[in-house]
Amino acid sequence: MMKKPSLIFLFLASMLFTGAQEIVDNQKLWSILTGHCFPDYTTYTTSFYRFDQDTIIDGNLYQQVFISEDEFHEEWFFYGYFIREENQKVYLREYFGEEGLIYDFNLQLGDTVFVNNPRAVSEVALVLSEIDSVETFDGFRERWKLTNEEFMIPEYWIEGIGSMGGVLNSTIDIFGGLCGTY
Repeated sequence: MMKKPSLIFLFLASMLFTGAQEIVDNQKLWSILTGHCFPDYTTYTTSFYRFDQDTIIDGNLYQQVFISEDEFHEEWFFYGYFIREENQKVYLREYFGEEGLIYDFNLQLGDTVFVNNPRAVSEVALVLSEIDSVETFDGFRERWKLTNEEFMIPEYWIEGIGSMGGVLNSTIDIFGGLCGTY
């Protein structure tokens, strides 16, 4: 028969496990609002993403990335990417490309991470320079500000959600651009 402290420990451990927020979760639906600039105005579109269908590549288990651009999410198409999460790190892989690290939630204040998002211009070194919190629909989450001396635009990550630019868009906005926002 288990003792009371053991039962309390098991209960707390199960609560931590069920409360964990993963980015690569086939129960989640992600949306990204994108601004498209024209000479006299800007229009906006929303794309929806989900991760599903286990795929093994080079011995790693990935989820396929699907996209829908209709508001009722009725038509889904393979987006050409695979995503996986391991040890609080998230990796993205192009269909015919290499895997790149897009998130590392193991950092401490002052740590440097090399993010190599296949959708971004190039690999970039980011320093975790500030930690605060933001309120979401399910409570408060940590928000991380990551900076690079070369670029003027900081990168923000939210625990369990990803980049402020969208779940697949870590470091996309850091390089700047003439127009278009996530």
